[in-house]
Amino acid sequence: SGSCDVQDVANLTAFGFESRVEETCVEADCRDPKVANCLVCPQTCGDCLICKEEVLSRSGVMYGSTFNTESVLYKASQEEQLLGLKGVNSIVASSDGRHVYASSYFARSIAAFDRDEETGLITYRSDLGITHKVPQNDETWPFPACNYSHDCFTVGYARPYQGLSQIAISQDGLNIYGVSMFVDSLYVWQRDSVTGSLALERVISDGMRYHGKLVDGLAGASSLFISHNSRSVYVTGFRDQSVAAFHRDDNRTLTFVDRIKNGERRFDLFPVNPPQLAALSDPVATFPLALGSNSSARAARYFVMDGEQYLALAFSEDTQDSLEGQGGVTILRWSGHTFVEVQRTRRDTAPLDIEHMYIVNDDGFGFHFLAVANSHTDIAAGVVNMYRWNVGIEQFVWHHAVPSIRPDGEPLHPHGAAIPKGICYFRAAQSSRGVDVGSSHFLAVAYHRDSSSNYNVDSYVFQWQHEGQREMEDGTVVSGIGFVAFQRMVATGATDFVHVAVACSAQHRCQGSLHFLAVSSFGDETTTESSSSVWRYAPNTRNIDPDNAGLWNSLGRPGYFERVQGVATKGAASVESFHIPGHGYFFAWAERQRRYTSQRWTDYHGRVTIWQIDDALAESCSLTTVSCLKEWQVIDGATSDDGSSQAVHLPGKSIPMHGAYGGAEPCDAETCAVQSMVGPTALKFFSADGEHYLAVAQSVCPFFSGAGCLLLDDLQPQSSILQWNRKLRKFTEMLSITDVQSRMLRGEDLTDDELSFHAQQHSFALRLPMLRAVNWESLEVRADPLQQNRSLLISTSLEGGAVAYWWTFETVVGLNGSSSVASLLEGTEFFPIVNGSYTSPEDGVPAFENLFSVPLVKLSPEQEQASDGVGEDVFVASAMDRSLVRAQRVHAHDMVGNRISEFNFVRTFQQTTDEESSQHQIDGLNNPSAIRFFLQPVVEKIVPERNLTIGGVRRMLQDATGTYY
Repeated sequence: SGSCDVQDVANLTAFGFESRVEETCVEADCRDPKVANCLVCPQTCGDCLICKEEVLSRSGVMYGSTFNTESVLYKASQEEQLLGLKGVNSIVASSDGRHVYASSYFARSIAAFDRDEETGLITYRSDLGITHKVPQNDETWPFPACNYSHDCFTVGYARPYQGLSQIAISQDGLNIYGVSMFVDSLYVWQRDSVTGSLALERVISDGMRYHGKLVDGLAGASSLFISHNSRSVYVTGFRDQSVAAFHRDDNRTLTFVDRIKNGERRFDLFPVNPPQLAALSDPVATFPLALGSNSSARAARYFVMDGEQYLALAFSEDTQDSLEGQGGVTILRWSGHTFVEVQRTRRDTAPLDIEHMYIVNDDGFGFHFLAVANSHTDIAAGVVNMYRWNVGIEQFVWHHAVPSIRPDGEPLHPHGAAIPKGICYFRAAQSSRGVDVGSSHFLAVAYHRDSSSNYNVDSYVFQWQHEGQREMEDGTVVSGIGFVAFQRMVATGATDFVHVAVACSAQHRCQGSLHFLAVSSFGDETTTESSSSVWRYAPNTRNIDPDNAGLWNSLGRPGYFERVQGVATKGAASVESFHIPGHGYFFAWAERQRRYTSQRWTDYHGRVTIWQIDDALAESCSLTTVSCLKEWQVIDGATSDDGSSQAVHLPGKSIPMHGAYGGAEPCDAETCAVQSMVGPTALKFFSADGEHYLAVAQSVCPFFSGAGCLLLDDLQPQSSILQWNRKLRKFTEMLSITDVQSRMLRGEDLTDDELSFHAQQHSFALRLPMLRAVNWESLEVRADPLQQNRSLLISTSLEGGAVAYWWTFETVVGLNGSSSVASLLEGTEFFPIVNGSYTSPEDGVPAFENLFSVPLVKLSPEQEQASDGVGEDVFVASAMDRSLVRAQRVHAHDMVGNRISEFNFVRTFQQTTDEESSQHQIDGLNNPSAIRFFLQPVVEKIVPERNLTIGGVRRMLQDATGTYY
């Protein structure tokens, strides 16, 4: 698999070791050359590199190309011991028929021969080939101290062409190419067309930067193939589980084109735009799944109660976010394969946001609560309802409404009820002498405007009070009065709050955590330029703000949120916080638009700004001294992730869509060609399978206004999903291979170069057509007991409703143990030297006569000059995956039009496979070792068909449409 792990004995059947493998690794005798224990028990034997040489030396006996370990050539009566023929593995002849060359694995050499064009006899020429014989007293090749000769190359014993696996010669006879499995390299030798002598021209190695590109896919280079027009060279990487493509220009210079690797995610198969969504009512749930029949979903919140997984959805009809919306909150429970509805709340008619919390009362009993922010209800505008879970009836029961008056009896908003756009629940520890002694429960409510369209309204933090009693809607009397107004928070047109707890480090005086609270300020109708503030909680500080008079924390109790920084934002619609281990704590603001109300695309060119909390200053920063945050990244579709102006490094580019969900099509490129990010409305950070992502919900309709959505015939941007790049320490487009996949397949994380050159490694701009997207949620659900938990991504949209996606991708498979490669240019004609005949008896095996396994190739002038290889089919046989992989040289683009690859996976034919995947079941692929094209005459057809043979036992045909079967 590319990693030095103990192998299951059952997995060795493909190598023919059934009767030779020890039952347990503990009993393995690593000294017994008759037992290939190192393949099964590398850790027991203590030398993984012995395994590598064992694999190669037995190649041909167990699988792969044949290796002849001892060779002596005789010509006429003269006997001559030849150098360079120990472990012969491939032979090529020049196209003029004058020379023959043989490569040898153990000799690390290429032996050259003159060939008599009349008799065909060959004569050894030691002066023409590449032969390495290092004298023992040659100080230029010192012998290092090592325990085994097999693994000495890791400490400097590597000789030129170590592990030479195969050679091939170009049609013009001017170059011979070879691959080395141990040195992970492609060698280029120049051949003198007159004398036939060879000279090393260059070495192209895995991981090197060559002509501006990172060479990849050559680890364990095992085989190669030169296209029929000699314009392309293909190399398989046994350890990389890959196939790489090189271009050969008119000057015979090779340039790296692209590679395909096992484990690459098939983003093209992700169901971003299914023709029809499955519904909750369907007998068998499939994903993407529509969560309810309401097409206008505002928010989703995941939570767990008593071991059960729940999802609360806020539905509110789209009336330009005005006070006339109608809807409600639906509670769903995960059943193990789908969601089932358990409740719909009755008091919420225009919900905008939801929060879940678990609060323990003074008696030591804990209860689950749900907070729902409404633009209005049947009773009043701007209501935040609190519900408590009743275990007996398995329903949420209304507990109270977050008060609209202060503890002193004065209204929170003197000029009318305010609309809560977002809410955030969090806990912050109370401290005594630097030691955490308990926690306070807080609910921050972002009030966007009041009923008179005044945006200069105060937002508030509420604190849960355990004192007193309250009667719930069902008549139950419970302890604790609930939330009361704790502190006033100044923000213009507030849209969202978010909290983050920063762990105290050795350089801090605090113990436990530092708590930060951030708000997103949208602005008002005159300007969207505003200050989005950040506060730090001071548990031992009493209220010092005179504007907080009459609030709970002004009554002598400790605890105060100190404003420590303002961040200049423009039309901030949302704020998100996240922590990435080893990289720090961050806030991210979605800056949606430049003007409050507009019907122009350019006014919705927004951005996502990410700020990192400075750990060294987190405890001491203030408005008057030093800043707590430092700007980390701007994602706008116009600024690269590495600070350069290269177009391939532009995360966040947008593309607009129109039409209903399931039929969305890009708008005309000339009408609305978009490069920058458009309308970022909400952010969601989530992690899955060890990777970190940032989902950006995007829309362009007016925000909280009655102007309607008439922008460019209701065109909407697609929503973006970006991925954290641990090398760049920033978000980029989706990486094609994850660290988890790389460790599983190759035993190590992605290299820094692979992450730095992510755009050349098939990174993909993934966009979801959510239409008027407003929010996200992510969760991990328990699936079948025999399966691992699976990640779900929930999108909410004002036109597409709530949709659940499996956050999983099909991957490229079939390249493990890649041992042979061949290519075929589209339209290539083959013809035999003599006509073949075919006999088909009624019973029995058909008989063939005059069948030439190496037919002549006829190329059109266009094919001979084809410089980019576009349309060329490439086939790879893989012994360990027992498969045949078909790839194609075509230009592929991601969802915003970036060219991401020149060489693309098509499908895998495999011995056994999942019928629902992109692989195809086929017989005769057990341990394939070689591929070649040949001719087979067909009855009643004048032109023979092209056929493909794998290991000489499996035949594939190509029909008129180019499909192989």
